[in-house]
Amino acid sequence: MPTPRVLIAAILCASSNSAFTQDYPARAARMVVPWTAEGTADLMARIASQKFSESFGQCL
Repeated sequence: MPTPRVLIAAILCASSNSAFTQDYPARAARMVVPWTAEGTADLMARIASQKFSESFGQCL
């Protein structure tokens, strides 16, 4: 007979399967750049966020 720990682990694993069926991310992600606009950091963040949105298949 399985111990209670094994049963609890089996229940948790079975119930966590529904989390994998959801689309990630469910909403648009926000990127915060702590520097002023029109600088090098802003430009790089805009390029990176465009690539991220293309790879996740979502518009910003």
